[in-house]
Amino acid sequence: MKTLFVNIAIFCILWVFIHLAMIVTVQVGNLLPHRDATASLPNYKGYDWIGKHIAEFRKQRYEYWSFVGWRRYPYKGETINVDENGLRRTVDRTPNGATKRIAFFGGSTTWGTGVSDEFTIPSYFASLTHDYLVTNYGEAAYTAHQGLETLIKLLESGGRPDIVVFYDGVNDVKYKCLKEHTWYSHGREQEYRSKIELNSSVFSFSYLLSPL
Repeated sequence: MKTLFVNIAIFCILWVFIHLAMIVTVQVGNLLPHRDATASLPNYKGYDWIGKHIAEFRKQRYEYWSFVGWRRYPYKGETINVDENGLRRTVDRTPNGATKRIAFFGGSTTWGTGVSDEFTIPSYFASLTHDYLVTNYGEAAYTAHQGLETLIKLLESGGRPDIVVFYDGVNDVKYKCLKEHTWYSHGREQEYRSKIELNSSVFSFSYLLSPL
């Protein structure tokens, strides 16, 4: 019996040590400079902001929002700015006294992954028109359903855009065609499901180990 308890104790110590080692490895890795090949792509030639953009993009964090899944935390940087509603800044260089509104919805392409605020699709549109106030409601990995839920929330809160633009497709194929998903799934459905199942009982062994 003594040998059994000793083996269990050794196992528990090793289990904790391995997890602590993993945590330390990740934290040390976050402190080290990251090498990213994105900046060397030919389409970024002549754009000196790309290095700063990559660094700022790595700092982005998300919070859970009911029905839509997630939105970004507010962030203020040189190439990426996100307001308190999780919306990316749209740059409008033109004098604009317009009262009509246009809202863009979509995934990372609409949000503007890989480009600074001034080069997103909504910002480009804003620079070409004097007629509309432009808002970017896009978010990384969003499917068309998530965009629709975002629009519904906007309408329920009193927002009434004159024109709505949806630019979707790739994320719907990427996530909804997975065998573990349905036509209504989004990309993090399984992640949410596993966390809910993990915490289903405070008396379960997995719940006790979850802090590790």
